[in-house]
Amino acid sequence: MMIAAPRTPSAISDTEFKTLELQALAIAQSELMASKGVPVEVARANAVAKVLAARELGLPPVATALTGLYIIEGRLTLASRIMHALLLRSGLVGMEVLEASAERCAVRMWRTDCALEISEELTLQQAEAQGLTRTRNGPRDNWKNHPGDMLWARVLSRLARRVAPDVIGGLYAPEDFGETPETARFAEVREAEAAPKSPRMGSQRADDFRRDFLNGVLVRKLGIDKNAAGAEYKRLRDTRFGGRTLADMTVEEAESLREDLSQWALQQKGEEVPTEEPDAAIEGEFVEEAQPQAQGEDLFPQGAMTPFSTWRTVVTAKGLDASIQLRLQAAARGHRHPEEVSAHEAAPPNDPDEMDALLNVTVALLAGELAALDLPLVREEGTAQRLDLGGGTGE
Repeated sequence: MMIAAPRTPSAISDTEFKTLELQALAIAQSELMASKGVPVEVARANAVAKVLAARELGLPPVATALTGLYIIEGRLTLASRIMHALLLRSGLVGMEVLEASAERCAVRMWRTDCALEISEELTLQQAEAQGLTRTRNGPRDNWKNHPGDMLWARVLSRLARRVAPDVIGGLYAPEDFGETPETARFAEVREAEAAPKSPRMGSQRADDFRRDFLNGVLVRKLGIDKNAAGAEYKRLRDTRFGGRTLADMTVEEAESLREDLSQWALQQKGEEVPTEEPDAAIEGEFVEEAQPQAQGEDLFPQGAMTPFSTWRTVVTAKGLDASIQLRLQAAARGHRHPEEVSAHEAAPPNDPDEMDALLNVTVALLAGELAALDLPLVREEGTAQRLDLGGGTGE
């Protein structure tokens, strides 16, 4: 792999990041990433992290993401051969290899721009004594078959982090975790398989999501154009979830989709939205026609299971600003006017009972059954928020 000249990374634009996400999705779905068996969303997120890291280090993003960067035990690691190349390329580091054998590795490394010099050595006997060469199940194959490579990589990685962390981004090598570049790419698969799995949505949950959120909240409650919402849903589905349907997504992925659509809906309020018809690939996600909301209809059809993000989207669309939202949260937690509470005491609900209380006080306020004067005051930086709703005057 050719190592590009060092450069100072520039800020990445929104357009560049969207292109990067599409590239990452393609990388995540490729055989070279050994991502078979890894959820597409996990593999895509890993690929984004790798491409961004390569960009920061001045390395070829795609090639490095495929063959030089690995995520092991939640840490981003860099192949020792690329780490070595970065040190040589920088011109900031000198090194002398005193010994590199299957029994011992010793290296002296120094900076050329300051008075810093460190020597490091590791013997096979020391590695065995430190428990590096074995697992509970027996010897590690990498140490058994390639002891010299493992010694070299660990010594190089440790010295590089101590002498030139600015050159290598402070990264570890796969060998620091008992892996090699040849085995590290499979570590992500093993860790993904061992991680707790979020349940699949299935047809019933998918139908509920369409009815309650896509059609119920976005289209009916918020008045978002159905075709625009459908187009945004399709874009997120294709770019973030590999084109999978709602039924094939996990519950965790669907919740992430809900958050993204809620944020998008907030941004669309008051803006012109596209009117082109969504294509058939949306698979009937928005097949229901929006009907006029009946007087007194429940704003939150999911009841106490309504996500906080959905509540926030609905009340913002109803004209309740951030201060009123905080006061509603405080009231839901049992605080009463004229009590003055901190923003910490007005935290979002953390269980269904608190969410149910929040929904009740919200509906009462919007229906005029409760005045803003009845809400507790929320202190921000020592000053009470004295805002009103519906013509009243805060105290």
